[in-house]
Amino acid sequence: MSLLPIQTTHGQQHYTEEPCTVQILVPGLKGEPGEKGLKGAPGRPGRVGPPGEIGRPGLNGQKGVMGRYGKVGPSGLKGVKGDLGDPGPMGPNGDPGVPCECTPMRNMIGEMDILVAQLSSELKFIKNAVAGIKETDSKVYLLVKEEKRYSDAEVYCQTRGGHLAMPKEEGANAAVAGVHL
Repeated sequence: MSLLPIQTTHGQQHYTEEPCTVQILVPGLKGEPGEKGLKGAPGRPGRVGPPGEIGRPGLNGQKGVMGRYGKVGPSGLKGVKGDLGDPGPMGPNGDPGVPCECTPMRNMIGEMDILVAQLSSELKFIKNAVAGIKETDSKVYLLVKEEKRYSDAEVYCQTRGGHLAMPKEEGANAAVAGVHL
């Protein structure tokens, strides 16, 4: 038997005696199996287990695919020049050229060269015979056929843009000496 507390109005407790019944439960007969329930939420991950033993080596696998090409290396040394190859076949003929009208021009230039040579020869004769001028490779001499004193002759030459001749080279001396007065 057990006592149950009963609360009173003045803050005091009174115990009453009431009989209690005790029931003993005995399992009954097994019932019909129920329907399968929904899948539950996944559980927490478990602790890491101890490492396993090292296994035996396996057989060699198949050869893998070829890897990427590497970087290009530095250039090598220049090789020895090879032998000259056989000549290739002749190419096709080209288009015909534009007709040249050069022949008349060449003829005209040839005639002008002849005229220039004739005029040069005539000018040399006039200078020499008529004007009394002698030429060497680097100088021109004017023959004055009148006598003058040295100082007057120098002034006369200077007024014409020259100087009184005093040749010091063999060729110039021969040119001046060959003039007949």
